[in-house]
Amino acid sequence: MFGVVGMGKGLLVIFAAILLLFAGCTQQSPAQPAAQPTVSPSVPPSNAQPAATPPANAPTAAVPPAAGTPSIAQPAPSTAVMVSQNAQLGSILTDGKGMTLYVFTRDSVGKTNCYNTCADLWPPLISPDGGVGGSLSGKLGTIVRADGSRQITYNGMPLYYWKGDAIPGDINGQGYGGVWFVAQPDATGFPSDMGESQAREIAAGTKECTDAGMLTSDSMYNNNSKTWWIGINSTKPGCSPACVVSANKSAQVNWRCTGLVAPQVLIVKTYPTSAFGEILTDSNGMALYVRTTDATNKFSCTGSCAMSWPALVVSSGYTTDVSGLSGTIGTLARPDGTMQATYNGMLLYTYAYDKAPGQVNGNGLGDVWYVAKTSMTTYPQQYSGGY
Repeated sequence: MFGVVGMGKGLLVIFAAILLLFAGCTQQSPAQPAAQPTVSPSVPPSNAQPAATPPANAPTAAVPPAAGTPSIAQPAPSTAVMVSQNAQLGSILTDGKGMTLYVFTRDSVGKTNCYNTCADLWPPLISPDGGVGGSLSGKLGTIVRADGSRQITYNGMPLYYWKGDAIPGDINGQGYGGVWFVAQPDATGFPSDMGESQAREIAAGTKECTDAGMLTSDSMYNNNSKTWWIGINSTKPGCSPACVVSANKSAQVNWRCTGLVAPQVLIVKTYPTSAFGEILTDSNGMALYVRTTDATNKFSCTGSCAMSWPALVVSSGYTTDVSGLSGTIGTLARPDGTMQATYNGMLLYTYAYDKAPGQVNGNGLGDVWYVAKTSMTTYPQQYSGGY
């Protein structure tokens, strides 16, 4: 009995001690800084509003406004053709960087005839993915070249660059060989070749230029409904009438505010020198040269070579003025479609670094270039001083 009572008292003592301990813990709680709980910076309190979150209808830097505007701009065409203004020609076609574009009269609508060396000098305007853009009055398109690339066309005419143009605005290829012309937005077809006798008479003012009104209606102007290349009787502000009077009192047809140049005459002259005797020159008195490698490899001067050594070229239907020459003047068709003048069968060139008549700065260069002499009947021997 005592054991049970004693055990009961012991249990009561232990239970009382536990109650006292619990009471002591609850009495110390007000002394703790309960009003300032420690909160991790990355985890907001459960009852706090996320102040950094904007209202659902407010735009942020990362989320564009939902106003119906596409969030991604439409990609531009890979190749653009645009209209630029040129001081000499007025409105011309250029690429997106302002480089001048050309057409080749030996092409036909929808077909290119410029390959190999021609394409090296006159690179086609290629669209890498077939895309082309531009707001023009005419129609842009593409054709497939022999290598599978797509060349851009304007009103069906294939477009090209000229390697001789260095910066936007250059038009160094205009009229080259009588077959290359700057592309212009109002062109609906390739330039037409005016007959030599007709054009010469008009340009000299001896025919159809007595009345400006006659020119626009005469069949020689419209070539039986085929309009001549842009420029005749231009209405550009500041232009004179179609028929103007030049300084020497002769009438002349207006071509984009300047006189129309008569068809080309191949003029080869002679020029006496103390070092070489009589040499050949062009119509401006600039020395003509031959290249010895042409003897075995015709037209061996292409690409960058042709920039320093321009071929003496003429347009189709040319006439010659070569009085006093003992040799024979002729022409050969170049790979780019132009006609290069020859003397006794030797191709003739000028040198870009001759700046005045009588200069022969190119003679002997590379032991392949020699000034053309009237006495030459064949190419000089290479590696022997040329003569």
